[in-house]
Amino acid sequence: MNKNKNWVYECLVENDTDPVGFIAYAFYKKSKHDAAKGMRDKGMSEEEISRKVQNHHDTVLQSNELLEGFNARSKTFLTEINSRLKASVKEELQKEYDKKIKELEKKEKKALDTALRQLKNAAKSSPPQNRISKSFFWLLNGFSGVFAAIIMAFLVGGIIYAASPEARKAETKREVITEILNSMGS
Repeated sequence: MNKNKNWVYECLVENDTDPVGFIAYAFYKKSKHDAAKGMRDKGMSEEEISRKVQNHHDTVLQSNELLEGFNARSKTFLTEINSRLKASVKEELQKEYDKKIKELEKKEKKALDTALRQLKNAAKSSPPQNRISKSFFWLLNGFSGVFAAIIMAFLVGGIIYAASPEARKAETKREVITEILNSMGS
């Protein structure tokens, strides 16, 4: 073997981790295969085919344009593979996402149906209230703040009244009775 001989592999593949170079070399090998097959189909002899394939090899080595063409085809090929992989992964992720959304929607609907059923059952099992008791509870709930203020006023007033001297207590009784009568009369 001639040690000074250049090899297309060495021109296309930079190192053992060069995917572009490996694919470019595969395209070179395919071009040799296609050329040889075409010559066989034309009925050329194996000897003549071997000579022409060697000429093809030498032509590729001497042409930076051909070498760059194999690299360009390799990059295009890898870009297409990358695009297809991305599209495939995106499609799979979208399917998985849609599946999870449907599962969550089913769980949500089931939970809402269960809560609604429990609410209906609770409403059915609670004792019915008449209008008087409903009104009484409405008043208590609506006027609890007012009642609390009145009770607080009576408590504070009672403490002040208890701490007042006897003369002031009698006068306060008269004033309160007069105010009550006046408010009832008007």
